[in-house]
Amino acid sequence: MQPLAFSGNVNIIYNMKKLATLKNIAEYVGVNPATVSRALDPGKKKLISAEVCEKIEKVANKLNYRPRASGRSLATNKSLSIGIVLQRLEKDMGEPFFAVFLSSFIICLSKSGYSVQILPVSDDQTREKEILNYLYSGRVDGFFIGQAMADDKVLDEIESRKVPVVILDEIKQVKRNLPCIRVDEQSGATEAVDFLLKNGISKVAYRVHDYIHFSPLRMVTFENTWLEKTGKNIEKIIYKPKVRGTLSDRVESYKSAMKDIGTLKKYEAIVCCTDLSALGVIDALSDNGIVAGKDMMIIGYDNIEENPNYPQTQPILSTIDKQYRICGKTAAEMLLRQLETGGLYGSSISISTKFIRRSSTGE
Repeated sequence: MQPLAFSGNVNIIYNMKKLATLKNIAEYVGVNPATVSRALDPGKKKLISAEVCEKIEKVANKLNYRPRASGRSLATNKSLSIGIVLQRLEKDMGEPFFAVFLSSFIICLSKSGYSVQILPVSDDQTREKEILNYLYSGRVDGFFIGQAMADDKVLDEIESRKVPVVILDEIKQVKRNLPCIRVDEQSGATEAVDFLLKNGISKVAYRVHDYIHFSPLRMVTFENTWLEKTGKNIEKIIYKPKVRGTLSDRVESYKSAMKDIGTLKKYEAIVCCTDLSALGVIDALSDNGIVAGKDMMIIGYDNIEENPNYPQTQPILSTIDKQYRICGKTAAEMLLRQLETGGLYGSSISISTKFIRRSSTGE
């Protein structure tokens, strides 16, 4: 087969029923298959001249070439997969915010040729053993794991083996120099408190259900920020829903707010631990002739109205956004950097929360 002439348009006739290979491209261009491999590898293309790379990419596009994961895996001695370790599989996969994180995480990794494996863990009793088996097995090239599942023995193995990893450490419990994603609750809390004070709001309640164990720093940070800015403790309203969980949050919050409507009317603003809790309060206020944003300010947390699982053409709720998409993309980029350099990338990265103003605070 003669090499292609690149003086004009490339005209390639190829059997599209058969997948193009590196060898096919090499024969057309007149180079070695190893050269083609380097030219099509984002991390190695700089080793090939720009002119040759352009020719190879042009032919690869015409042949509709797609790299085979199995071939890349054999060539690099890597699985080209990243593992996400989950214990509460059904709950995590059904959580709307995890879905946003996971989507961003997968898309970023896929651009570099990596896939994602879900690695389930059965229960607390066998958790450590199962996670260590994943570390030893070589099934994946790196891991994303929550802090709650990374005990000392697991962290010891990660460090000794220099396994690429990112740990979600929201409550800042990992004291080692390991790659962690952390959430800066302070930034969003400061913006929200400053906004309330700038608008002359002084009588504020923080409303929270009695199981806010999943992210306690959001509440503590807001309380401390209010105290620091005003010199006073914020008033706290704790309610006890009969049904716990994301799906029931709005309904249960509404029921409780209807019972406590007399108390809620006393405040100029109510800050809630979740958006769904805040929307339940808005529903109850509306049923009692009180308009959020006009008669009282309401602030939530999570930015659920922009979540694909909760489509809302015109979001109304002012909220503190945890920026789950940025978290997912950042975690993937941290893993890719470790995979490229061949070692642990120990710097932790903090993702800032931000306050979004909408009509529930009069915007």
